[in-house]
Amino acid sequence: MSVKKSSTSDLARAAQEAARRAAEAARKAAELQRKAAELRQQAQTRQAELARKAGTKPTALAVRQTLGGNEYSSGATRSLKARLGLGTPPASSLRTEVLGDGLANCLENAVKLAKPGDQVVLLADRRDGVGHAVVERPDGSIIDPNRPKEPYANLDAYLKEQDRYHSPARVSDVMAERILKTPPGPRRDAMISLAGLDKVASRFVADPAHITAQYTQQARQAATDAQAAWDRTIANGGSELEAARAAAQVLEDAASSKNDPEFRKHVARAAVDLADDIGRAVGSASDGRSGSEALLTTLELASRFAEAGSDEFTQALSTSMAEAMPDREAVAPFRGRAQDALHQVQSFLNRQASDGNTALAAGLASELGRLEKTTTLRGLAPALTDALSEVQGTFDEAQQRYLQAEAQLGVELQRFGPAMSDEEKKAYVEAFWAESENAGIKRDLQTAEAELAETFEATAPALEAAAIAGDRGAAEQLMRSVKGLASSQTHASMALDFVDHIGRTENKALFDALNHDGKLEDTIENDVMAPALGNAQAAALAGGQGDLDALIDKLKLIKTNATNFKRLAGAIGTVTRQYDTVKQLLAAGKTSEEISQALRLEDLTAGWEGKSKFGKALAVFGLVSAMGAAVSADGNLDRLQASLSVVKGGLELTAGVLSALGGAGKLASGTAAATFLSKLAPGVGLVIDSIQLYEDIQKIRDGGNVGDYISAFGTVVNLAGDIAGFVPVVGQLIDGPLTALGSVIQGVGGLVSMTINGNEEARENREEIDARLKAAGLSEAEREILLTERSIDATSIAALGLTGESYLAALEATAPIGSDDAYAIDASQRAWHIAAAYGLQGDDALHFVQDFTERYNNVEGFQTLQLLYPAIERFTMSAAVLAREGHTSQEIAAELGEEFGEMNDQLREILGPIYDEHLGGSARPVPGFYLPQFLNLPD
Repeated sequence: MSVKKSSTSDLARAAQEAARRAAEAARKAAELQRKAAELRQQAQTRQAELARKAGTKPTALAVRQTLGGNEYSSGATRSLKARLGLGTPPASSLRTEVLGDGLANCLENAVKLAKPGDQVVLLADRRDGVGHAVVERPDGSIIDPNRPKEPYANLDAYLKEQDRYHSPARVSDVMAERILKTPPGPRRDAMISLAGLDKVASRFVADPAHITAQYTQQARQAATDAQAAWDRTIANGGSELEAARAAAQVLEDAASSKNDPEFRKHVARAAVDLADDIGRAVGSASDGRSGSEALLTTLELASRFAEAGSDEFTQALSTSMAEAMPDREAVAPFRGRAQDALHQVQSFLNRQASDGNTALAAGLASELGRLEKTTTLRGLAPALTDALSEVQGTFDEAQQRYLQAEAQLGVELQRFGPAMSDEEKKAYVEAFWAESENAGIKRDLQTAEAELAETFEATAPALEAAAIAGDRGAAEQLMRSVKGLASSQTHASMALDFVDHIGRTENKALFDALNHDGKLEDTIENDVMAPALGNAQAAALAGGQGDLDALIDKLKLIKTNATNFKRLAGAIGTVTRQYDTVKQLLAAGKTSEEISQALRLEDLTAGWEGKSKFGKALAVFGLVSAMGAAVSADGNLDRLQASLSVVKGGLELTAGVLSALGGAGKLASGTAAATFLSKLAPGVGLVIDSIQLYEDIQKIRDGGNVGDYISAFGTVVNLAGDIAGFVPVVGQLIDGPLTALGSVIQGVGGLVSMTINGNEEARENREEIDARLKAAGLSEAEREILLTERSIDATSIAALGLTGESYLAALEATAPIGSDDAYAIDASQRAWHIAAAYGLQGDDALHFVQDFTERYNNVEGFQTLQLLYPAIERFTMSAAVLAREGHTSQEIAAELGEEFGEMNDQLREILGPIYDEHLGGSARPVPGFYLPQFLNLPD
């Protein structure tokens, strides 16, 4: 009887438990239905608000305005795309696609990915009428917008793997963006016709329509199945973490069924609703006393979808996870003690970040900062700091290699450039960068720049939160990366955006965190703004007038918002007002005198020597922007000339102006950019005239310290090549003064290398250099002259103003090293030393050397010159030592007056007619530009 009673009691308890669980399941089901109804109501309300704000097609801006910044923190993150009424991005063409309409397909994404100099390639599809758009870099590599981190070596390699595509049609990045920014209709059609794109403008591209529809349907089904797995687990008495693992596993199984990262994105977007629940479950479980396999597995599965590129999924997961997490120190395992759940979560995310997978860690850290859970935040921030630091290191190395290649090109141009025409220089530069190693260097820098920009964008909010919480390492890494972006040719505008960001009133806490040493404003001005202004302006010039206007607008925004800075707003206001004034005055037809009086450009360069790097950068920026404004006013650059004539900032200012234009030339692509830059060509000439460039060059030769100019110009060693490379009407620009400028700058920039025979590595490059010269169009005889090392360094000869045929003749007049004619070697060396000491230039120097060498290249001449050796050696070597120590030519002349006088008297007596013809007169000449090779004397 007791057994029967016990069984009856057990059955009763089981029935009660089943009834309780059924009631609980019914309650949860009712709660789910209520929540779903509530979300539907919210969706309808938001959709109506979107329709009111944005019309029938909701834009990204309208979405942000409606949803606000706290949409995800409410926990109501069900099917975001469904709420907004956004469908699958449709196929479109150059005639129909609209940038920023919220329906981005591969064409829009390709245009966004493309950088200055890239091509957007439209591909037809053999399987249906909808093709694809990819990006082709200048080095030929291909970037698929669906897999931007997996570049292909070239288009052939891409088409071999993606054999459904064919018939590539290329459109420059600049032209593609301008077309898509123009509203569809007659105006866009006219632009397409002018660009010669009628045949491809109607080619539809997007992810193949049937595949996109299929992916969308399958992804929605996967999300439905995952929700069902969650509900079943809860109904069966499982925990939320178990339900999260079950749901995440269903999503993973679905995503893994196709070997296509794009499908994983579809699944992530469809499962935004579940991301909220999964994040809450993981966040709650992280407060446990010990970790678990379920927690780690769920976290790992969820992070794969966060890394897939779905911002909606990542944001929902991060927000709910942060809200549920504790704010405490994680407890590491110790002497057999189980791993704390929070430590398990942080360890996993730190490992992910160290592998470059920062999406979830960055999103979570940002939300923890927003919630002021600073203790937990401190456990994640170092990993993000390290991840950004690693990318920064790669960028620094790539940039260094690129600058070294630029310097090498400069060394080669200073040696060979004086013998080449502008078109030949351009061809030489193109041949240099076409070589596989150099192309790889440029490609590596482009990749590193993009990676730095992407990683910074992903991690900055989290690192900002950590910096505000007192993490000094996060603050310092933020500033290091901003400086790196400022020095980037293609992402300098991001550095300007950051300056705008930290200057705003609402970001005072961040400003203070970054200003821990009290020097932030100086750092921002000289290490961020100064380089960023030049690089951003070069990119804007390459893009045309619209981009230049946008850059000025960005500076105005910084000025308006710079409440945390003391000086920045006023400094920026000067150049933005100047830009607006130039446009207004030119458009109004004002005279040169009126423009000059209104602009007061002389204020920009007043006290030039005492200006900071930022002050000098602003002056250069102001001059170049004024030129751009004049171009926009129907090319009225002539009326700007009188205004610029008052500006005498010196050779450094000129170098900055030409560097900005040269950088624009490197980044320019398409007919429109070339046309815009060509209009500036006369403007460059008038700037050169207005600041008395010739006198500045003489300052180097007659009174300047060469070493100072080397440090001042930095990488402006390729000016002549840069200008020749982008100005279509180059003949109007590269005149005598600019050629001399190129010779001087390139000459002093190449002191450390003789390029061809200076060392074993240089000799190994001889064949490559010969191939570049051949590609530039030089004859075999000319190449042989240039590639033969002479007893006087060719850069020294070029520095005396010899170009073209005179330069080649000067090299031929200089005996080769290794020549059997020791007398000729000795005579030519002495001749060039004397020419430099007396300041002879161009053909005057050449004719002297020719006459001198012809007279003294024999045993009798050698014996005669023995009488001159002591005086010549004493003067030239002493002068070289003084020059290396930083003395000007006038100081050298004053210091060595006695030595020069002794040499002069002996030369007059011994040379006789040669002295009278070439060095003549009784007045003592001022020594000229000293031979660069002398600066390399051993200590």
